[in-house]
Amino acid sequence: MEEKKELHIYDGATAIITSGASGIGQAIAKELAKKGCEVVLADRQFELVQKVAAGIRAAGGKATAVKLDVTDHPAVEQVVRDTVVRTGRLDYMFNNSKTPLSNIAVKHICHYIKPYKFSVHLVNY
Repeated sequence: MEEKKELHIYDGATAIITSGASGIGQAIAKELAKKGCEVVLADRQFELVQKVAAGIRAAGGKATAVKLDVTDHPAVEQVVRDTVVRTGRLDYMFNNSKTPLSNIAVKHICHYIKPYKFSVHLVNY
């Protein structure tokens, strides 16, 4: 019987996950980290998101917590900029907040990332 081969599309990748302090955002972050992805958990509930990030690190994953309100477009852009500067890449961005990222925020994100020629998958839930 052949050994089942698994795609490793998350291994070595970087993802920003909004509303990462609980629910779907937290679950996505934990699963991505298990698969080798470095996760940046962004949430208005900073103390809670710090605990989630610490739990991921304790389990052997790479995680950073940042305070973020997705309605603050410059702050969203700053989180993206800081992530790219620190990790050298941004592969995925999952927006799990009840507020979708505006076209303005997405435009700024893509404008900032475009010079680096990254392929970003942006998912608004």
